Amino acid sequence: MLDPVSLGLNSRSKINVDDNECTDEIESIPPQLAMFTRALAVVEYLIANGSDRAVDDILECSSKIAAVSSFEYVEPNGKDLGINVRKKAETILGLGRHFR
Repeated sequence: MLDPVSLGLNSRSKINVDDNECTDEIESIPPQLAMFTRALAVVEYLIANGSDRAVDDILECSSKIAAVSSFEYVEPNGKDLGINVRKKAETILGLGRHFR
């Protein structure tokens, strides 16, 4: 079974795009946004598949995850790229409430 990060990478690897277009897309993602997205994907995976201790440790840090749920990043053209981070954080907090 593939983890969420691998699934995303796997599906993106099947898309045929021009190399320059792909490079432009990767460079346009702000580092902070990419970091939050990757970290939250790992946290979500650990809650779903990790040990009880991993889940407990994550739940102890739920206030930090809650802080990320208000993350905002809006491109100059008005496109809200922070919504994926906020949704992922809310999903994780919901899973955490389920385990409590």
